[in-house]
Amino acid sequence: MGLQSLSQNRWVKAAKLLFVIVFLPFLVALAAAFIRETNSFSFLPFRTFYAGVAVYLLFHIFIYEPVKFYRRSQKLIEFVFSIFAPVFKVSYYIIPFWILVVLAAYFLLVVWLKIIFLLPFFFFLSGFVFTMHLVMVAKIMKTDKIGKVVDYLFLIFWVIAINLLFLSLNLQLYSEKFSFAVVVKAGIKEGASFFQHIFRQLFVPAVK
Repeated sequence: MGLQSLSQNRWVKAAKLLFVIVFLPFLVALAAAFIRETNSFSFLPFRTFYAGVAVYLLFHIFIYEPVKFYRRSQKLIEFVFSIFAPVFKVSYYIIPFWILVVLAAYFLLVVWLKIIFLLPFFFFLSGFVFTMHLVMVAKIMKTDKIGKVVDYLFLIFWVIAINLLFLSLNLQLYSEKFSFAVVVKAGIKEGASFFQHIFRQLFVPAVK
């Protein structure tokens, strides 16, 4: 029974590693499409988004790593989603609590109360808390007994992919100029092209 369990565990890890390898080009393409879409707009709100990214990174590197604070806030997400289904145990890592708080404040202040001049501030906050989530998750997973490299890579893959999609929806909510559909379509198309190119380079012999 022990040998059978060990064998199954190896197959699961092999499947996870294969998944990451196969779909990595799509994740890279999705990230590139997201950056390209945000860079296509030069007006203030999108600049403040990247300002939020930069400010958190500087804060994290030079001032303080909010690990305990972040763990406590994410526990709320874990508690809420664990009520609905055991499968959402990973919600602690995937769903950013503070992005949900920012969205709630956006709907209250900008959508309902019509305080439009606060919009750039929400772009900034989204960049800040999104970066905090990715950095904190990468750090926390190293100490949460996800020590196996394959499990770590598999989970961080999903964290990045889901949060890029979630953030794209977030920015489209803030501005109609940003297109979630453009990001997803470009990610799929360019990812498939990238994968095809790599596959040909590795497995298809060159014709002389």
